[in-house]
Amino acid sequence: MNLRNGSGENDATMRTDDDDICHPRLPLVVIFARHPTPGKVKTRLAAGVENEAAATFYKECAQHVVKQVTSCPSTSCCVMYSDVNEGAAVDAWLRPVHSQLSFAPQAQSDSLGDRLFHACSTGLENGHPSVVVVGTDVPSLSPQLITQALSLLASHDIVFGPAADGGYYLVATRSVPPGLFDSIEWSTGQVLEQNIKNAERLGLSVAPTGDDGSGGGESGLSVLRDIDTIQDLEIWIKQLDVMDHPLLDVALETLNAVN
Repeated sequence: MNLRNGSGENDATMRTDDDDICHPRLPLVVIFARHPTPGKVKTRLAAGVENEAAATFYKECAQHVVKQVTSCPSTSCCVMYSDVNEGAAVDAWLRPVHSQLSFAPQAQSDSLGDRLFHACSTGLENGHPSVVVVGTDVPSLSPQLITQALSLLASHDIVFGPAADGGYYLVATRSVPPGLFDSIEWSTGQVLEQNIKNAERLGLSVAPTGDDGSGGGESGLSVLRDIDTIQDLEIWIKQLDVMDHPLLDVALETLNAVN
């Protein structure tokens, strides 16, 4: 597994202008992001709408996620960008959203499993008691869900936030044994099931996934929808509980840009 930055050197440091921003005694929330360049982000969504519209939705959704994550109390936050050459551009884009962010490149690997392992292991190696990783395409992510995930880590080794497509929109852990993210069929409906099996095989205690609404026993994180396609966006709008969501207007504008 290639856990290197663009210079070819091991990168186990999350850089920040203020050491207090990324305090190692606090849980670390990592946001996976990429610069919102039209034609390079949300390509499946762009297949149904114009490239500019897909990039604009992604940009607004990512900024919303950053606001939600940074409003979660008693945590540190690091944005990990996918392309090592985009560091300055991502910093210029997202630092105005919230000044208390640190930035670092993701592992330069085509495997999402490699990138997740790198993010979690780097955070733990830097002294954080736990690491939460989220993406930037889940408009219903909230600070309450992150707080719930951290609470579940008090009695479990790993927590998954189940996505409607069979994957997951969040992983929180306090232990990252080698092999945790290996042999996963990414971008399929088996992702969550396969990763849970990996965790259990490695001896990790896995928190329950999903809230069955029964009120009995321990509930896991709610099922959320990440926005990969125009159909995902349409369903998300239809299932909104409130009609004043900050992303509703840009979501409707995106639908209006259908090719």
